[in-house]
Amino acid sequence: MTDNVKQLRGVEVFPLGEDGGAYAVLGATSEAMARDAVARWLLDSTPTELVDELKALATASAQVGTGWYFEELPGGDAALRRASHEAASTTLTSYGVVFGVPAVPMTGRPDLLPGARRTRRRFAHEIYPHGAEHETRPLEVEVKYLLARAQGMEVWGTGWRQAGNEYLDRLHILIETRRLAFLADALLQGMAGQEAWVWAQRHAGQESGELVYERAMHYGVELDNIKPYPCGPAPQVHDHWESSGYSAGHGMGTRIEGPEGACDVCTEPLVLAGGDDRA
Repeated sequence: MTDNVKQLRGVEVFPLGEDGGAYAVLGATSEAMARDAVARWLLDSTPTELVDELKALATASAQVGTGWYFEELPGGDAALRRASHEAASTTLTSYGVVFGVPAVPMTGRPDLLPGARRTRRRFAHEIYPHGAEHETRPLEVEVKYLLARAQGMEVWGTGWRQAGNEYLDRLHILIETRRLAFLADALLQGMAGQEAWVWAQRHAGQESGELVYERAMHYGVELDNIKPYPCGPAPQVHDHWESSGYSAGHGMGTRIEGPEGACDVCTEPLVLAGGDDRA
């Protein structure tokens, strides 16, 4: 993880510009989540920086319509929009918020974020998004979402050994997510009652997670592209896999020094396609 990128519970924060005051947020599913991520990022600053940055954030947040946000498309591109648009109504997979405008002038090509990079792998909810509040989605949609989420809750590839109690909480979430995913899977197969429950419990009891992978492949869920949610400090090593040459894939692995988020091979430029084409 580079110094200018922070991962916070599946949300990535990119400070824009050297003077602060503007932040791009990836992986947020609401503006409140994006603002919370920026506030959490600021808590890692020195006390003096914290005061200045919080003032800038509060000022930008109070100026409705002066900020920007972007919607991330399934293919990895994104469109930069004015904050006056209601981002929560988007049907796209994810959106972030850029705070601090007009502190950072948007002239020329505002669709570019110089120097910002992100991992080529994505968090589960960026590929298979959360449902809307109170939404009941088709079972075939929910099964893919739950299997992807179960993969995202795995701790391998995280700093779980230094996570303390966070690791125990994560295991509880992982177990419950697997159980729910397999129960939904059983129902989608046409099972019901005791038969569905027994099938789900037997699959969930397999600790290695191989059955999650097997069922995900059955439904076409590409688990290789899903990176685990953070648990503990970011690992200072990562693997490049034979099938792809970077952190997504399978086969023989090569251990690489340094975190995935700081690797040129495993990251890509954060470039926003389009521009301000909405009123």
